Amino acid sequence: MPTAVVTGHTTPVALFTVPSHLVGRLTALDLSNESGVARIIRIRDDFPTDASVVASTGASTSVASKEIERFRMRVAENVTEIVPKNELENIRCLGTIKAIADSVSTDVHILAQYHYE
Repeated sequence: MPTAVVTGHTTPVALFTVPSHLVGRLTALDLSNESGVARIIRIRDDFPTDASVVASTGASTSVASKEIERFRMRVAENVTEIVPKNELENIRCLGTIKAIADSVSTDVHILAQYHYE
């Protein structure tokens, strides 16, 4: 099973990209916070929008991509949270899956296992 690991950043960091015509599924998510402060970690799905669809709906044509928050968790200080599988089973991703934390920290690690359907 493919695995990706990143550290905490305040800007989104890519974990994996779902190929066209497939759906990505998170199968495991471990969130480790070795810092002395609680952190909020989010998982986002970032995928490009079709300019013709954006134009026909009247939305701003300057929008090049859409980000949807798929998961969020507060991780207490000096704790590793292993997200239960039942919390991940309904998450389906279509674009580039990114992790973002509320602070830049090498003490925050996000480990994701995933597969494509």
